Amino acid sequence: MEVKTPQPLSHKPGTAHEIPGKDCEHVYLGETGRSRENRISEHKSAVKRRDKNNGTAVHEWSSQHMVNWEAAKAKEVERHPWRRKTLEATYIPRCPQTPNPDVL
Repeated sequence: MEVKTPQPLSHKPGTAHEIPGKDCEHVYLGETGRSRENRISEHKSAVKRRDKNNGTAVHEWSSQHMVNWEAAKAKEVERHPWRRKTLEATYIPRCPQTPNPDVL
């Protein structure tokens, strides 16, 4: 019998995640039903497009602070959408330096 290698959190769908700043103390907190890797790709694309509806993109181009993509990580996996949103909501107040548009 062969043992399966566990899938890393970054590849699992349904994560609460954080993306720290490289040049500042800000940390973006988010959640997605997709994998963290897919969502990070979307954030990177939003930064390139200067998407005004993306908190990470707005923070990077309005403050000239770089995002530390390599340090982005999944905090928890939660498949149920309302539980995942609750997780995100509990992390945001613990992080006073957040560019999340819902908080600013």
